Amino acid sequence: MYRWCKEDSEFKTQLDIALESGLHSVSDLAESKLISHINTGNFRAIQYWLDNHKTEYMRPRSIDFWDRKESPPVVNVMITPVNTRNKNGTLNNELPEVSINKG
Repeated sequence: MYRWCKEDSEFKTQLDIALESGLHSVSDLAESKLISHINTGNFRAIQYWLDNHKTEYMRPRSIDFWDRKESPPVVNVMITPVNTRNKNGTLNNELPEVSINKG
């Protein structure tokens, strides 16, 4: 995938758009679930919302708390499939092993 991004700028642009869209979708889902918990009276959800959205409830934080901190880019992602079989000979539903190397 990294080679494709390097070699094809249109592919990289489309990939960036897809990743951004996916992040927004997950954030929308998380907000919806949080609001559902608030509606049911979940105290932790209420506390979380107020602590992060109402200045009078926020805990003191350093001035640069919300500044975006740059992290090194991911330069290599390796996914190793895990195909093990149980006693019956059928494949187990195991998650693959993932290793990420940062620059």
